[in-house]
Amino acid sequence: MTTLRTAAILAAALLVAGEVRAQTARTETTATKSEPTTSTTATKAPDESPLVKAARESAAKRTKAKKSRLSIDDKDVKKSAGKLIETTSKPLAPIPAAEDVETRMRAVSEPAAAARDKAKETADRVAAAQKEVESLELELRRIEETYYDEDDPDFREDVIEKRFEETKSRLGKARQDLENARNAASGSGVSTP
Repeated sequence: MTTLRTAAILAAALLVAGEVRAQTARTETTATKSEPTTSTTATKAPDESPLVKAARESAAKRTKAKKSRLSIDDKDVKKSAGKLIETTSKPLAPIPAAEDVETRMRAVSEPAAAARDKAKETADRVAAAQKEVESLELELRRIEETYYDEDDPDFREDVIEKRFEETKSRLGKARQDLENARNAASGSGVSTP
């Protein structure tokens, strides 16, 4: 409701300003006819309200802003020296079929899947080598305990020492395999335990 009231007050103010402007214009024209040397500001009423001043300024701006509008017709176009340039846009690329999209997606995902499989295989290899080393170390400790527990020197030298040397060489080979697997994993970016 307040916007309607505000609009009504504004419309009334503009009407009053328009009437005041028309009266002022009549007064100015009569003053300029009777006294050509007096200025237009001298004929204005000294008790103008700010609303009237604002209305006058607004009217002055509107009259300055109104310029004669030029209408262009065929004669003007024919007289002009400008050239008409037509531009065409390039046609859009055809939309790929669903099969093409699936093929591209597979082409993108296959290297990633291969890298993931290789990383898993490398990690499995490292884990298997680690497990082998741990089991051989455990067996070596067990053989060593058996060596000290045995009272027969011939059995120690013939059986236990040979088994100890054989397990020790297998442990060395397993440690070398573990080292190689870890180096391969670090080269491919796989984290190892």
